Amino acid sequence: MTPLISIITPTYNAEKFIKEGVQSVVNQTLDKKNYEWIILDDGSQDNTLEELKRNVRSLENIFVFSRNKNLGTSKTREQAINLSKGKYLAFFDIDDLLRNNALKSTLNFMESNPAVKLSYSQYNKIDSNGNFICERLGHPFSREKLLHFNFIGHLKCIERKVHDEIRGFDPAFFRYAEDYDYVLRASEHVNPDQIKQNPEILYDYRIHENNNMKNIEVMRENSCLAIKNSLKREEDMDANVFWSRVTDDKYNYYDWKEKPS
Repeated sequence: MTPLISIITPTYNAEKFIKEGVQSVVNQTLDKKNYEWIILDDGSQDNTLEELKRNVRSLENIFVFSRNKNLGTSKTREQAINLSKGKYLAFFDIDDLLRNNALKSTLNFMESNPAVKLSYSQYNKIDSNGNFICERLGHPFSREKLLHFNFIGHLKCIERKVHDEIRGFDPAFFRYAEDYDYVLRASEHVNPDQIKQNPEILYDYRIHENNNMKNIEVMRENSCLAIKNSLKREEDMDANVFWSRVTDDKYNYYDWKEKPS
């Protein structure tokens, strides 16, 4: 039987989070015949691959692939998607955690709202040890807001047909803001009422030592590029886009000025 949901996970140097991440998928209340998990290791230099194989051994709906060369998150996700079969694609990072009902809730939400092409959930932030930091309740969908900050967090689920139509993840975004560029392009392709927020908290997003300021600076630069590209495609606007501030609810907020003609 073809699964309804394909969970897509790229991994890179994440060995210490493998056991918890895998267990959060194994614990799903959704019948295993309804989902598969495609994991592709992007040339990790630590024991990520060994930990994956050890923890998913004999689990029939979980498939682990690997390559020796690090090609970045976008290319890794795309290759994993090409290996998958589901009607829907859900994106999960191995250092984070799914709530036990995450996949069941996501599938029910998509199937009971057939007009919806992309959904996303509310989530919590946790620290490297799994301790609660804060809730992220996010925002109902608005393209106007999306052009200022990326509130489309976890758990994202998109119809495969739409993913194919927007040509997937852009490899120009090697590791940072590739998801922001992705949802901006999706927002250009579907109607505003076809993107909706699932009101449940389904995901724990982990903050750890890899979230350093250097990475944040690159993420902000790439986010500016993603917004600039979207404004050009959809509004035919040439704009100077810049990071503005961190909002009260802790989003990186961007603004722009149209270039003089």
